[in-house]
Amino acid sequence: MLHYEILSSQIPVSSFEKQKIVDFIFRYYEEYGYSKRNIKRTIDFALKDNSQIYPSVSHGGIIITCSNENEIVGAIVMNKTGYEDILPANMLMYIATHHNYRRQGIAKKMIAKARGFTSGNIATHIIQKKQNLNFFANNGFNNKVIEMRLS
Repeated sequence: MLHYEILSSQIPVSSFEKQKIVDFIFRYYEEYGYSKRNIKRTIDFALKDNSQIYPSVSHGGIIITCSNENEIVGAIVMNKTGYEDILPANMLMYIATHHNYRRQGIAKKMIAKARGFTSGNIATHIIQKKQNLNFFANNGFNNKVIEMRLS
């Protein structure tokens, strides 16, 4: 049976648990080539409570995991931007599902749970592949803005 868990700065997360999430995202987010170091930094940010440092801005975020018998089969990492009036309030940094559990609605359910635990809009960056565009469009995302980068 699938079990969903919401993690945030309000819930202590062990280093071991964090590493399991890092390893999972690294393995199942393979085509995007993010390093474990960068994935861990994003997770640390999501679990950080900065309300003492920035009382008017609540940085941090949430992580949602989906597990089957203590094995992670899906994960979302969402960070609060602190720029609700300028940029999207939340940034969906990672969403990954185990190969054997894809097309079972896990990612869709994690997005729905994320919407319930965040306020404001949510943005994400995706690689322009038809299946990626279709998935996010079917889950309520739209492409109001096109990001261009100067590297």
